[in-house]
Order: sequence, then C-alpha cells, then structure tokens
Amino acid sequence: MTKRAVALTLAFVSIVWVLHAGILDRIKKAWQNGDFEKTEKLVLKSLEKDTLNPGARFYYSLLFLDSSFVRRDIDSASFFIERSILDYESASPEMLEDFKQSGLVPDMLYAQKDRVGNEAFKRAAQLMVIPAFEDFMLRFEYSDMVPTARAIRDSLAFDDAKNDHTWEAYEAYYKKYPDSEYMPEAKERYQRLIFNDLTKDDKLESYVDFLKNYPDTPYRKLAESIIFERSTKRNTPDDYYDFVRNYPNSHLRKKAIDIAYYLEGAQSISQRVHHWHPGIDSLRDIHELNYASIFPVFEKEKFGFMSTDGSSMIGPAFGGISVDYLCGNVVANWLEVINGGNRMAVTRKGEVILDGFSELKSVSNAVKLVRFGNSGHLYHSSGFKILDLVVEDARELSNSWIAFKHEYNWGIVTPNGVKILAPDYDDILEVGKFCILQKDEQYAISTISDLLANADTKLKFEFEDYELIQDTLIQVFNGEIEAVIDQWLQYIVQPAAHEIHINGSFWYVKANGGYHMVKEEESEVLNQTFQSVEVNDGWLAFKKPEGWLLVSRKSESALVINELDSVKLLNDHFAFTVKGQKAAVITHNGKRFEDKKNYSIKSLNSDPKFGNTAFLIFTGSRDKLVFDSRNEEIFTVTCEEITLLTDSLFRVKCGGKVGLMSARTKKEVLPSKYEALDLQDDLAFLLRNGKIGCFDLQNGALIPAEYSARIKKVGKYYQVSKEGLYGLVDEHNKQLFPAEYDEIKEWNDTSIWVRTNAHWQLISLQGDVFLGKIQTLNMWMKLGDEQLAMVLGEGGTGLYSNKRGEILAAQYNEIINVGSENEPVFFAEQHLKTAAFFVVTYFNLGGEAIKSQAFRPEEYDQIYCDQ
Repeated sequence: MTKRAVALTLAFVSIVWVLHAGILDRIKKAWQNGDFEKTEKLVLKSLEKDTLNPGARFYYSLLFLDSSFVRRDIDSASFFIERSILDYESASPEMLEDFKQSGLVPDMLYAQKDRVGNEAFKRAAQLMVIPAFEDFMLRFEYSDMVPTARAIRDSLAFDDAKNDHTWEAYEAYYKKYPDSEYMPEAKERYQRLIFNDLTKDDKLESYVDFLKNYPDTPYRKLAESIIFERSTKRNTPDDYYDFVRNYPNSHLRKKAIDIAYYLEGAQSISQRVHHWHPGIDSLRDIHELNYASIFPVFEKEKFGFMSTDGSSMIGPAFGGISVDYLCGNVVANWLEVINGGNRMAVTRKGEVILDGFSELKSVSNAVKLVRFGNSGHLYHSSGFKILDLVVEDARELSNSWIAFKHEYNWGIVTPNGVKILAPDYDDILEVGKFCILQKDEQYAISTISDLLANADTKLKFEFEDYELIQDTLIQVFNGEIEAVIDQWLQYIVQPAAHEIHINGSFWYVKANGGYHMVKEEESEVLNQTFQSVEVNDGWLAFKKPEGWLLVSRKSESALVINELDSVKLLNDHFAFTVKGQKAAVITHNGKRFEDKKNYSIKSLNSDPKFGNTAFLIFTGSRDKLVFDSRNEEIFTVTCEEITLLTDSLFRVKCGGKVGLMSARTKKEVLPSKYEALDLQDDLAFLLRNGKIGCFDLQNGALIPAEYSARIKKVGKYYQVSKEGLYGLVDEHNKQLFPAEYDEIKEWNDTSIWVRTNAHWQLISLQGDVFLGKIQTLNMWMKLGDEQLAMVLGEGGTGLYSNKRGEILAAQYNEIINVGSENEPVFFAEQHLKTAAFFVVTYFNLGGEAIKSQAFRPEEYDQIYCDQ
C-alpha cells in the first residue's frame, strides 16, 4: 500500500472513531437530559451504523429499565445489556478505546445487568406465584437473585403440597424438587402418609402388603412390630417361625426365636431354632445348661453351681444364693444370687439379667414375675420385659398366655407382650376347655380360641354360676334359667327356666310339663314330653302315658322296649321290667331272665378297679343261680351268701363257711371251709381254726392257714408269721427262712433284709450275711426298678443299691441327694471332730467322687441343706 493509501485509511478510521464517539456522547447527553425519544433515535441510528455496539446497547438497556420510559420493559432491558456485554467482549481494541473515551467502563455494564436482574426478581416477587419465579430463573439465570427465587419457589410448592396433604402430593414434590431444602420433610411426610393411608383399615394383611410394596420404608420396624404382635397372638412355635421365615432380617428375629424356643420346651434344640436364631452358639450353650439339674458349691466364701456330671457350670462368684437351692436339684433357668447385698438374676452361664429386685417367681418356663419393692413386672426368660404395667400376680394358661393381675383386676397377655384382654376383670380362670371371666359377681363364658378371634368383642356377663361337665361342656345358671354350652360356645340346651340333667352323652331337661330329651348332635330339645325319666350308663327309661319306654345305651343294635308297666334299672347291665303279669330282667343283647316264682333277684357289680362287670343272682329257698350279663348261667350253689370280690371271683358262704368260686372256670377255686376270706393287694386272706393263710390271685398259689398273722408278698416269696416272728416261704409253702425275724424287707432276687431285735442284716437266700450290724434301714429312693437304701451302721451312714450293691460305705454322718431323681448326686458329709472340719464329698450314682472339700463349721452352715 502506498503512503497515500495508508494515510487515507487512517483518516477514514479516525473519522469513524470520531463519529462513533460523538454519537455515544450525544446518546449519553440525551439520556441525561431525560429526552427518551431522542435517546432511542440516536441508539437506533448508532446500531444501524455499527451492529457491534456495546455502548448503544448499554444505553438502550438503561432506557428500557427506566420507569419513566413509556415502553419500559425489563425483558428488553435484559436483552440489550446481555448483548452489550457480548459486544464488549467481542469488540476491537480501537472500539474499546472509543468505549472508554465516551466515559463508559465494563463495570457499568455488569452493574446494569445486576439492576435488570433485581428488577426482574421484584416483578416475580410482586406476583408471588411459582410460574413467575420459574420464569425468572429460566430467563434471568445470570441474576444473583436466582437462589432466592428458587428458595421461594420451593417454599411455595411445599405450601401447595401441605395444603393438599396427600402422600401423592408429597411424592410429586420431592421427586420434582430433589434439591429443595424441604425435600427431606416432604419425603418424611410422604412416607408417613402412605403408611397411614395403606394401613388405615388396621388389618394385618394391609401391613404385610405394605412391606411387600415398600420394603425400604422408615416405618418398617413399626410395621414389623405390628405384624409380629398380630401374627403371633395364638402363641404357638409355628407362629414365631413363620414370622422369621417371612422377615428373616427383622429386628425382632431373635425375640421371635427366643419365644419359640421357650415355648417348645424341648430337651434338644429343634432344627428350626438352630436355623433361625441369630446367636445360635450362645443359645446352644444356654440350652445345654438349662436342661441339667444343678446344685450349689461353696469355695473361698463364694457360691457357684455344678451339674450332676461334675462339670463346673458357674465358678464360685456369688456371696449368696436363694436358700431354695441349698438342697440341690436346681432346674430354674434364672438363678437367684446375691452379691454385695444386691439380689441378681443370672443365666446358667453367669450372665446378669436383672438386679436390684426383691423377689423372683417363675410363672412358667418362659415367664417370670419379678418384684422391685412393692412393684411387680413380667419378664421373659430371654430377658425382655413383657409388660409395662405393674403386675401383682400372674398364672399361665393352657396355651402359655399369661393371666395377670393389675390393680386388683385381671387381664391376659402373651409372652410377646400383646394384651389379649385389658385388666378389667375380677378374675380369669381356665376351667376345662373354657375361660371363665368374672366381673361384679357375674360370669362370662369364653374360650382361648374365641378370645384370640374376638378379644375386642364385648363379653356378656350374664351368668351367676357355672359347672364344668366332662371338660368340654359347661352348665350355666342365672336364677331359674339354665343352659348348656359346648366348647365352641354354642348352646346345646338353650337358656330357659328348666332343670338340666346330664348323664354321660344323655341329656334331659325337666320343666313344668315333665321331662324332655335333648338330641346332643343337633343341640335340640325334642318335642316330646315324658312323665318321668331314669338313666344310668347302660339304660334310658322314659315314662309316657301309654307306659314306660326302655332303651339300651350299649346295645350294638337298637334295643327299644315299649309300653312297659314299670321299669327298674338294676345297674348298667340289667333292667327289671314288668308288663302285665310278666316280670323279667333284660340284658343289652335283648335276652330276658323271666321272673322265676319264689325267687328274689339281686345284681352284683364289680369294683371299678377290676373293670365293669355285673352278674345277676336268683335266690330261692335253698339254691342261688348266678347269671352273667349275656344271660348265661355261671353256676348254681346252695349257700347263704354270694359276694363279688373281683371281676370274676365270688366269695360264697355255705354252712357258715366261706370259699371261692370262679365265673371264668365256673368251678370252685377254694372250698367253703374258712371262717373268713377277704382281699388285699391281690392276696385273698384266709382264716381257718384261728390260723391264717392266703390265696395269690396272680399265680394261684395257696399258702395253707397255719400262720399267726396276715401274709405279705416279698418279691416272689411270702412272708409268714409264727409267734410274732417272721419267716419266708415259697409258693409251695416250702420254708426259705424260719420264722425267727422281727421284720423282713424285699431287696433283690438273691438277698433280703432281715431285722433281729434292733439290728438289720442283708443276707442271701442261702443265709449268708452280706452286711450286718445295721441300726436303721431306710428304703430311700427308687430309680425305675432300682431301689436305694440308706443304712446306719456302726461307722455311720451308707448307701446301697439292690442293683449295684454298695454305693457309699457306712461311714458318713449324713447323705443328701442334691441332684435330680433321675440323676442323683449324693452330698456325703464326714465330721472330723479332732480337726473341727466338715469334709463333704459329692458322689454320682456309681459311687464315684465328683468333688471333695473341707469346710470350717461357719462355712458348712452356709452350704448345709436342712431337709
């Protein structure tokens, strides 16, 4: 380019700069003079000449923001200031210099932008509606007021949700405004409302469905607790296992399985307990300890406990124990101990469950009543408090519910702590299959099942008294009104002013018009009236105008006899009837004993311990005819008296002497030659010529009447007496030992105990002395067929078994069983007077020493069992 061209270009640019700078000054001057029309013309003229024009657009933004401008428009002001800033950022250095020469600086642009944003915010704030603030945030996102606008928008939207106050509204809010400060509260309200809404019917199924559909709800624990309470009211182990199976991660898992474990009460942990319990190793340890009989030990001035196998369960750790434990055989799962004067309950592992109480009582294996001063509370054996109410007394019901007394009134609670009945009743008793509730001297009749299903139903207290019948029926009374209710709480006999009579499965009622039968299966009083009724376990007899009706209750085929003149029920097997000129005795098979002229009739019933048999005796002037209940003649005898001793043996008295006859063999067992004959312990006592013998009903052995006292069975032998001393004979009356002993006691197949004067001996059946000089003999314990005897000899007390022989030699001052009846542990004490010590050794049934220790007198007093 030539110098001339360069010069011309520079001159042109200078002219443009001058013109541009000049128009900005003119715009500024018009603006400052308030000449808005001129200002706008100059701005538009400047923009026509130069589209990249930050200055003109700046003044145009000022113009549109001015409240005096008739076309004031915040949106336009925003548009032009944003373009102005963009133009400035894209301007050439020369233009920037011109911008500066006109008195403008970048800060003025940004200040205007802030003013525009503020004005836009004011406009939204004046409307104070959500769309206005959302529009502001969208179109004026550069404004510093956007966070404020967002906060107001969120608040307005939350107010709308609160006004609606539905879980749908809150759900929509927290999803639409996840960053709102109100989102946590909205979500919490949503969760609470949806829980309340979906479970408002308060049905178990609704809580179950809610957890299925909303597993992450913060109300999960509450819902699980409600499901747990409702689904386990029946209180069976299966209820608790089902709960854990459905909610394996529940916070109530351990509690559920603990309750199931104590309900099962099994000697071994079931597979279900093993599978579901979260702390099975700990529970297994406790279980193994819980089912062992234990006894206290005392060492170093502390008490501990030991099991019958000799293993130390709890080492010496306690200053005192319950005095009930001193004699051993402790089976409680909570042990009551004392330390530092503080009473504590500990597990069999020695872990403290409770302390500071004054009294501990086991209501059941699973439930304890613990008193703190005058305040009692129910606790579960696993350690949790069952009920917050103060409890004065408690007792277990058949399904392991607990009837509890609170402030003089009774209620029912489950071991889980669910109140089945509030304490509103004077008493609650379980009688047979029924729950009897008393209030204001009136009774309501219910059952466990009915209370489970209808605990909230108002009970009807409408009876003054009740009487249980066969465990499954109950007769109720209210004045002259009587009724009978079955175990399903249905009326078998409807309430009415009548008398109800029950005999086995037969029912009848007496009203003014007579007697009515009750058909038990249909709980219906038959529409038939009888003038009189007689009943026993074998017969029904009804009097009607046309005569008596006799019905057998034991006949395999229906036996009904009509129009009898009279009926007398002799016993369950025989009925005496008269019809016209004919009299007869009827049996259940329909056979008749026709009335024999000049014969009297008598029935004999066996003692119930021999069964239920009966015989009929026709007595004439000389002979007696004996028939069984099948109308078969057993025998005929000429005697004065016949009595039934067993189900088949008769004592017959003929000519002043007595003998035995058998209904089975129909023959004489013993001839009638004895002055007396009676029965005791399967031995028939026989008296003849002042001497005594016996007949053994079990084996038919006859010991002749040649002894001076009643004969007693000793094993398979017989103790006989002569001149006040005793000997032993076998079933053939062969002498084993002569009658020279003051007393004889059975021992085993090879030996017996005999006493002469003040001393006992254990001798063989051949007369060899195994043990002698025994001062006292006490047949002490029996373990199955094993008999233990405690003896006192010259050296002290010892222990012997008829199976094992000597267990403990006779050298102890005292022997006490501190174990169980099945697993005894013998506390054997020797007093060393010279050393002023008591030596105590614990032995098992085999005579093996488990533990031995020496006590000073003051120590021995603390461990001694005063039986």
